[in-house]
Amino acid sequence: MWVTSASTPGELLRPPGMQRVEAWVRDQMTAFQLACGVSDPADLRFSDRLVLVFTTAALIGETRGFGARYVFTGPALVQRPDRESSFPWEWLDPARRHLLVTLGTLSGPAGPRFFPTVVDALADLGGELQAVLAAPPAPPGRQVPPHILFAGHVPQLALLPHMSAVVCHGGQNTVCEALAHGLPLVVTPMRHDQPIIARQVADAGAGVTLRIDQLRATELRDAVRAVLDKPSYRAAAVVVRDSFAAAGGATTAADHLEALEI
Repeated sequence: MWVTSASTPGELLRPPGMQRVEAWVRDQMTAFQLACGVSDPADLRFSDRLVLVFTTAALIGETRGFGARYVFTGPALVQRPDRESSFPWEWLDPARRHLLVTLGTLSGPAGPRFFPTVVDALADLGGELQAVLAAPPAPPGRQVPPHILFAGHVPQLALLPHMSAVVCHGGQNTVCEALAHGLPLVVTPMRHDQPIIARQVADAGAGVTLRIDQLRATELRDAVRAVLDKPSYRAAAVVVRDSFAAAGGATTAADHLEALEI
């Protein structure tokens, strides 16, 4: 017996155009099991007893077709110790709205192109907004307006309650942490399951998705202003937030694990 922990919806919602890849994956699993003497091969990705899915229908969409063994618990969000951070909390101006911008920990070559575009997009918004960029310092000689902070590592969970919106890459952790605080998003997916997650955010009405490889400062500025100024985005994010809280997260997942009969 085994239980599947589906931390990301990428395996559950196969993107269009991936039929050949899906068939190849299934063939590999079948061949492996036959070689091991298993006469009735199964899909090893999904347990026939319990599949814990760390999201909810408010974000992933209709879930009734998955079957009773799929339990949608919402994300397992628990406080984590942030490594030593010198974040300047006093820099945050309570009279202005705040934006967190992050590409996660593995931005690769996208970062050097992306963050200068962010600076250009937000340069004229200092009267109403402060932006925290989870990015290395700006290149030497680059003029950065005083309302934009290149903060390097940020204590994200501690920072989110002070934010008004989030711009990110569509990583499952960042998206769920933002939505768990009722924050609308601008999502610029890069790879892996990020386009799937970005599409979910847009379909839920909780944010806007943009192509990072074609990103222009003007469209990013328009997207940021939209999620900040249009109440519908925040309202949709709050719906997802409330669904996460109702689903129970890690506690619900643990309860289902303990209830399994071996």
